[in-house]
Amino acid sequence: MGHVPLDPPDRGALSCERFGVFFTDVRAAFAAGGGARVVSVSSAAHLFSDIVFEDIHYADRPFDPWTAYGQSKTANILFAVEATRRWKDYGITVNALMPGSIRTALQRHVTEETLDRLRKATGSSTRNFKTTQQGAATSVLLATSPPLDGVGGRYFDDCNEVGPNTPGTRTGTRPRSACLIGHSHGGMEVAVPNWRA
Repeated sequence: MGHVPLDPPDRGALSCERFGVFFTDVRAAFAAGGGARVVSVSSAAHLFSDIVFEDIHYADRPFDPWTAYGQSKTANILFAVEATRRWKDYGITVNALMPGSIRTALQRHVTEETLDRLRKATGSSTRNFKTTQQGAATSVLLATSPPLDGVGGRYFDDCNEVGPNTPGTRTGTRPRSACLIGHSHGGMEVAVPNWRA
């Protein structure tokens, strides 16, 4: 669902793609099929930004494509937590993952200098890219592995569940519960107690 932000920015995409799913009846479609596993692809770029609910569309601050991308990837992780909380009784679980750095057409407009700066910002010191197959491995695991039946609201990297981020590294998630509790967006109360559902 996420994409590399390019100019001009699509400032409505975050709300439409991430929050809109709670206002549609996709839950009913998944439940009608006897339940489902949903895989939400995030990125280490989620470390670039929390969701700034007070100015989600950059109306009152300068637009930055990388914090917008980070905000979008943070939303993918929060979606996994909140959707699992809301839909688990219907047999629906959602997990988020970091596929790793994969050389695809997404980087065609990004210079090597920018990629190096982004690697540094996420704690990665390597220029090694995964193959497409290696990058898909965690998605396939989350979608098909029997031991993950009923498991949701988690974050995975390299086919393993990961916990909190250690500053200076690109793995794990930053704790965000304090900045999300009590926020409301479009009538939807966001109250995620922690990353795990």
